[in-house]
Amino acid sequence: MSPLHLQTFRSVIIIPCYNRKAITLACIDRLRQLGVLGEFHILVVDDASTDGTSESIAKEFPEVEVLLTPGNLYWTGAIELGMRHAYAKGASCFIWLNDDLVLAEGSLENVCSLSLEGNCIVSGQGIVNQENGTQWYYPLLFRDVRRLRMADIDKTSFELMPSDTCRGNLVSIPRSVVELIGFPDGKNIPHMAGDTDYILQATSSHFKCFTSTKDVFYEIETKRDDNKSWLLGTEPLRNIWKRSLGKRGILYPRMIITYNLRHWKIRGAFNIFHAYFHIIAISLLRTFFKRSTLIRYFASKSHAYTIYKDLESTP
Repeated sequence: MSPLHLQTFRSVIIIPCYNRKAITLACIDRLRQLGVLGEFHILVVDDASTDGTSESIAKEFPEVEVLLTPGNLYWTGAIELGMRHAYAKGASCFIWLNDDLVLAEGSLENVCSLSLEGNCIVSGQGIVNQENGTQWYYPLLFRDVRRLRMADIDKTSFELMPSDTCRGNLVSIPRSVVELIGFPDGKNIPHMAGDTDYILQATSSHFKCFTSTKDVFYEIETKRDDNKSWLLGTEPLRNIWKRSLGKRGILYPRMIITYNLRHWKIRGAFNIFHAYFHIIAISLLRTFFKRSTLIRYFASKSHAYTIYKDLESTP
């Protein structure tokens, strides 16, 4: 084992990846260009990629540590494994970083510094360049009576904005959080909602969560079927059901039940019912009505269709 794997490190950047070698390598190269590789310990958690990701990292970026998994950990499981590994090495700060981001200079260093100084969770401000040419700013997320409530950020402000949780694209978490609440729940919430679940647990334990609006990162959105409207799109219903109920999906039963009951108790039962009622209702509407009819009545109410309608095939 090389000295890299034996050293104790202060702040670690955890990058989960799976089978998108070009994107992962580009992410690490951007970190090198920003001077981050010499300042932080970089830990890539490769969830059993088959495209040569780990081999390429070892060749091109020998200073980066790669942690191989047996597979099927997904995002939360990979983050959990990375945090456990880093915690055992004495890391004082854990930085979640998705590999499909373009970081503004200094943003990563700032969120880490703010997190350590304030003993709080700090995320950067995400901006999505959407396929229709517009930009979407990650909203602030607050715990409401039965679900999360979104609030638009003030784009002219450069303050720390408090919230109850945040997305996990670029987030800095001090060691004290792990010491109190443990690690993310990769077993029950392997992918979807793993980020908001963990940070909701932290803020429920009286840690503060902030978004640093001046520390931006850009997510370059790619064409994905799951961005499109379930009701008005053209994807076969059986594909939607299969993808949504899988471990990566938004309706994965173990995740839906754990997440809602953990954070909303008995009121969360309504969310569980509503989630499955929604997809059943959509399936019935698509079965008994023509797509042109559904578009006529529902297009103006569907954000997903408004954004992605140009990518859909015609009725």
